[in-house]
Amino acid sequence: MASLPLVVYGCGTMAYPILDAIRHSLRERDVLLVDDNQSLWGSEIYGYRIGAPLDALGNGPRRFICTIGDNHTRRRLLQQYKANGHTLFSVIHPTAVISPTASIGPGSYVMPLVVVNAEAHVGEGCFLSSTCVVEHHCHIGDYTLLGPGVRMGGSVSIGSLTMVGLGSCIRPGITIGSEATVGAGAVVVRSISDGARVAGNPAKPLSANHHAA
Repeated sequence: MASLPLVVYGCGTMAYPILDAIRHSLRERDVLLVDDNQSLWGSEIYGYRIGAPLDALGNGPRRFICTIGDNHTRRRLLQQYKANGHTLFSVIHPTAVISPTASIGPGSYVMPLVVVNAEAHVGEGCFLSSTCVVEHHCHIGDYTLLGPGVRMGGSVSIGSLTMVGLGSCIRPGITIGSEATVGAGAVVVRSISDGARVAGNPAKPLSANHHAA
């Protein structure tokens, strides 16, 4: 039985590594690339033509993945399409190492050289950027993004809609809440509450006018 057509929503820079994996590793052929930006319609990325989001609905169910980095936007779009009877699709790069006892939620993307170890759980619609390490018994909530090179010790828990910046390290057993932001290069040695913004070594709360990189 043929697979359902695959819709890739979003044509920004994050679309490129995902499409690269789709065409070279997963060898998907029936791919529809869509974006809200009308100026992109009719152009191509890696030979895939960009169209309007409505073009992707067709006459039947589709598989969907969203390449948009903003966690809230990605959640809104994927939940919308899931509610309309479509299926969320996960892309796992073949160089990633995923334990057979780990789980990856639908609509997630696992980039090259990521490690997800024993009994770890990655939620729905997550992005795990290149070379991340998710150690044993970690839990990552839905629609959370890990930047390149993030290191999570064993039994770390991260809530939903959280962003962990490039090269951050998280001590074993730490809890990071939902909708939190961890700045690039942070070393997290204490648990972080929902909505908190931290950076530095050791990671400390940021003032309201300070931006986490």
